[in-house]
Amino acid sequence: MSDNQKIYVAGAKNPVFLIQGKNEYWVKGDRMSIGGKQRQLGDFTTHEFDWIEGTQIYLFSDGYQDQFGGKDGYKLMRAKLRNLITQNRHLPMQEQRQVLLDFFQEWRSGYSQIDDVLVMGFQL
Repeated sequence: MSDNQKIYVAGAKNPVFLIQGKNEYWVKGDRMSIGGKQRQLGDFTTHEFDWIEGTQIYLFSDGYQDQFGGKDGYKLMRAKLRNLITQNRHLPMQEQRQVLLDFFQEWRSGYSQIDDVLVMGFQL
């Protein structure tokens, strides 16, 4: 692997979350969306990172964080999703998947799912 390999990411509405060693990067997504009617067309902002073996990258829709639930019926919110990922980053990706799925099911217990849910994580 060359020393100058890079990772390029861009987000539409939602951020991209990267973990490289002890560093965490919350890459803000652009206000434009990918589909639907566009009021303003333009290029998405590209963010560049060094290619580091073991980097974890997480992409997600707003469905997970916007889900109502918990004991008070509030939205889960992005901070809880980020903390959940950070606390379980040491686990293999398949186990992280199960943690996220179990937490979501427990969180929304008694509440209908309000939106589509996508959380995608992978490790370089």
